[in-house]
Amino acid sequence: MAFMWNRALSRTGLKEQVRTGFLTPLGEECIKYCIAWVFHLDPFGVSVLFGLGEGLYESFAVKTRPGTVILLAGIAIHTVFGLGYCFTGRNGLGFGIALVLHLFWNNVIVSGISEYNKS
Repeated sequence: MAFMWNRALSRTGLKEQVRTGFLTPLGEECIKYCIAWVFHLDPFGVSVLFGLGEGLYESFAVKTRPGTVILLAGIAIHTVFGLGYCFTGRNGLGFGIALVLHLFWNNVIVSGISEYNKS
């Protein structure tokens, strides 16, 4: 679902900062939270598994292949996002913390990498 969400966003023509900085994290966190809610799963566990899936995908899709590093980074990053649920439980506050962490990551780290790669 997240792959389809991100693919649809890439076709909208929106600026990368809007897509990557806001809409991607919002969509991904909504998807993870809804999966946890619908299937009565632990949101933290869903975040970790999501990171595994994203890491696997990116380790095969990225042209420069430090595969293991990308895989572990995907797991680690989404584990950090999911930590919000560990402290707040299954409620909107956990979702909010996970979203803020994801927004921060995408706006500071991902945007910084994109700008660095342009120069």
